Amino acid sequence: MSVKKKESYKWFAIRVTYGREIKLKAYLDTIKTESFVPLKLTEIIRKGKTKKELLPAIRNLIFIHTNRSTLDILKKELESSIPIRYMIDKARKMPIIVPDDQMKHFIAISGAQDEQTLFLTHIAPVLRNGTRVRVVSGIFKGVEGTIVRIKRDRRIMVNIDGVIAVVSAHIHPSLLEKIDTL
Repeated sequence: MSVKKKESYKWFAIRVTYGREIKLKAYLDTIKTESFVPLKLTEIIRKGKTKKELLPAIRNLIFIHTNRSTLDILKKELESSIPIRYMIDKARKMPIIVPDDQMKHFIAISGAQDEQTLFLTHIAPVLRNGTRVRVVSGIFKGVEGTIVRIKRDRRIMVNIDGVIAVVSAHIHPSLLEKIDTL
């Protein structure tokens, strides 16, 4: 008798069509599957009145924390109502899997829903050359990322290669420590 090793959970970057990421998240919540949709506070004008609403920061993007076989079953199950597609790492020709630590830091910054948070879908190479830092105090304590300067402010960028980067609001230098890289 062979014992099948339990497949570990990973964060998958997933594309959905026609802005159905919130609908998919609601479904995943009902079946108790962890997921994350980066949301942004956006001003909307309806019937002449301005309102602030939480809307997806990047259309058609959701992160799902599960194993590959469960996600494949979910894909088939939802094929007709909410088609979902793996985001593929073009170099490896495999679905993009986000490391747990990187996802934790990404959620910490993008989950704050600060109006100054920026979401970057195309990262200029110059942004990648920053210093690796860790936030030692404040609401982003423990977050690791790369220091970047945008709009004259020092910010922390958490980059998920091939998918998205999120940039925090201004962070004072006294709250940062350099991470030594080998």
